[in-house]
Amino acid sequence: MEKARKAKSPPKNISIHSSIRNLPKNHPLNFKKVQEWIKHNKHEHIRLRKLLRRKSGGGYNREINNMANILDVYILNMQSYLRTGVWLDLRYGQDRQFKIKYKIS
Repeated sequence: MEKARKAKSPPKNISIHSSIRNLPKNHPLNFKKVQEWIKHNKHEHIRLRKLLRRKSGGGYNREINNMANILDVYILNMQSYLRTGVWLDLRYGQDRQFKIKYKIS
């Protein structure tokens, strides 16, 4: 089995857009980082939805609902980035902690 793993070629990542496939590892929007952010935010989205469904938590909470909706759109934007190579959100990072800065060339 180990021999077969060594003979296997590295992944080509053909589902990732070609413009971002070869970005350096230290680039802020490297596709591997974005994939980790998607995973992290999906877990956070699930946690927020569970809080909304909980009856003992006081019922419907508008703030939690808004946070869950924002995360849902953020996840969709990151998935779109991996497909198209175009970042659609005004923020980036695992917890949306950084703002996008525009460059005029």
